[in-house]
Amino acid sequence: MNKNAESSNNWQSTTGTVIASTVVEEKRPSRNGNQVEYNPLISYEYKSPHGVLLHSEKTTYGGSARKKYQFQAEKVVANYKVGTLVTVYFNPNNPNQSCLVPGRTGDGIALMVIGALIFLAELIFFGFYRLDRYAGLGEFDNRAAEEKAEKISAIPLQSAGKQPDSSLIHEYIVSAKHSPFIKKQLETHLFFGPIYRGTHFGTIVFGFLRSFLGKKSSLFQDEEQIVFIFLLTKIALGGLSTLFVLMAPFLFLMKAPDASADLLLGLIWLPGLEFIPKLTPHQKYITLCRLLLTIPAVYMGINSGNWSW
Repeated sequence: MNKNAESSNNWQSTTGTVIASTVVEEKRPSRNGNQVEYNPLISYEYKSPHGVLLHSEKTTYGGSARKKYQFQAEKVVANYKVGTLVTVYFNPNNPNQSCLVPGRTGDGIALMVIGALIFLAELIFFGFYRLDRYAGLGEFDNRAAEEKAEKISAIPLQSAGKQPDSSLIHEYIVSAKHSPFIKKQLETHLFFGPIYRGTHFGTIVFGFLRSFLGKKSSLFQDEEQIVFIFLLTKIALGGLSTLFVLMAPFLFLMKAPDASADLLLGLIWLPGLEFIPKLTPHQKYITLCRLLLTIPAVYMGINSGNWSW
């Protein structure tokens, strides 16, 4: 799709006239009932090199012109009022094939980003799977955990005081639990602070978060579970924000309308400021500022039309 859309940049151009411009509300069946989409229907006419009058409703060459929100479709229609002269790009080898906006579209970019995320998720999963198999993590194989439990139960009473070998993840969590740096991060965190300090609100939230750990919650003590969820959250947010920042230059090159929003969102949540010792005690204010700055970034993304997918 991207390759074909890129070829439309080399099409010939001519002058055309808009003969119809309206927003059509369309309903598409989905799992949750009918999903409403808004299609900016632009109809225009132009002449081929042989003088034949042609009609088309194709705004962009690749992807769909449908929008998730009505204001997005109305914004497109406002640029193509009836009677307006427009530049029409057509395929010299097939003059019936035309568009008003040549080049790559948001749909193609979205498909590539989604594909990259799926590929990255597969790499992470299979990477941990290999570590589980060859490094003895035992986190993804229930049979390994059961065999380990049987071995522990078979240990003679005289050696019961000896601690069994911990998994690598458990060792990392225990080390992090005793780290003054991690403790400071947890104590002053806007969200994890109440949980770590054991406030009434924090206890309720912690009980809710423990449900996501499932059977793994039995492998860690309460404080270790908090550290585990905290580090997992930091890694996830850090990975996503880094991905947004790294993808932004390519999105700018592709002229994606949401490139600025993606870059801004990535920079806002990129970990760094809260790890500065002087700022760590005040990191709750950093988080509040990030939440406030996220609002205009999300607005920019939705307003670009690319985030409707």
